[in-house]
Amino acid sequence: MHSPARSSFFLSLKWKALLLSSIALILVTSALVTINHIELYSQFERRRAELQSQYAHQVQGLLDQSDKRLRQWSTIIASLLSVQTAAEKQLEEQIITEFERLAAILELDMGAESILLVSANSRRLAAHGLDAHSDKRTALAEAVRQVVATENPTSLIDCFDTCLQYAIAPILGTDDALVVAVSLADVVLDFQRVSGTDLGLLVSQTKPSPTNGNGERWLRRWNVRVVALGNTKTNLGILRSAMEAKPLSDAVREPIYVSANGHEHEVRLFPLAGFEEREQAYLATVADISDAREKIRDALRRNIFLGTIGLVLSELLLLAILWTP
Repeated sequence: MHSPARSSFFLSLKWKALLLSSIALILVTSALVTINHIELYSQFERRRAELQSQYAHQVQGLLDQSDKRLRQWSTIIASLLSVQTAAEKQLEEQIITEFERLAAILELDMGAESILLVSANSRRLAAHGLDAHSDKRTALAEAVRQVVATENPTSLIDCFDTCLQYAIAPILGTDDALVVAVSLADVVLDFQRVSGTDLGLLVSQTKPSPTNGNGERWLRRWNVRVVALGNTKTNLGILRSAMEAKPLSDAVREPIYVSANGHEHEVRLFPLAGFEEREQAYLATVADISDAREKIRDALRRNIFLGTIGLVLSELLLLAILWTP
C-alpha cells in the first residue's frame, strides 16, 4: 500500500522576491515615518522651550528695569526732602508736609502702590496708597534700619500679604527713610498683555494666609501662592491639575501637559531672582498647544497615508516586473 502524499506549501520565486521586498519596504517606510514624526515633535518641544525661556528672561528684565527705575525715583524724592531739611531746618511736621506734596508725583508718574515715610524704628510718619500690613513686613523693617544706618539705598521684593517691589532711600540729615512700592503683579500682567501669553506669578508659602483671603489661590502640594495669573478662572484649574501631575522640583525642570475643557495645555515654571531671601518666586506660563499638537498629528496621518500609497505603488510595480519572468 502507498502512503498518502503529504501536501506541501509551494511559493514561487517571484512571490518570495515580492514578499521579501515588501518586508524591506514596510520597514523602511515605517522607519521614515517614525523618524519624521519624532523629529517634528522634537522641533516643537525645542521651539516651545526656547519661547517660554525667552518670556522668563524678558519678565526678569522687566523686574530689574522696574527696580532700577524705582530706586532712581525714590532717591530723587528723598534727596529733595533732605535738601529742604538741610536748608530750612524743618521740623518733622514740615518734612511730612513736603512729603505729601512730592508723593503725588510718584503716584501719578509711576503708579506707585504705596509711598511711606518711616523712621529708623519702622514708625510710620506718613503714608500714601494701600499697604495696610506694611508694619508686619519683617524684611521691610530690617531693610529700613539698614538703609538709615548705612545711608545707602536698597530694594527688595516682599510678598508677605501682596507682592510689592520696594525701593528704600535714606533722607540725609535725618533718621528717616522713604519707601516706594509698586505692584509686582502689574509688571507681570502688563507683559502678558503685550506677549499674548497667559502668565502667572507664584510665590512660596507654606500655608494659606487668612489675612489676604486668597486661600483658594494656595497650591498645597507645591507650597506656593498664586499672586497674579492671567485668565484666572481657567488657568487656576490648569495649575491645580499640573500640581497633581508632578512635584514642584520636576515642574521647574520640564513641562507639564494638562488636558482641560477639550484643549491641551503646556505649563512651565521658571525661577525668578530678586525676591526676599526667605521667599522663592516662579514665573508660570500656561499655553494652549492644541492647534500645534493637532498639526503634528495631521502630519503623522499624512505621512502614513503617503507612505502607504508609495508602498502599494512600489509593490505593484515590483509585481509587474517579476510577473513576466
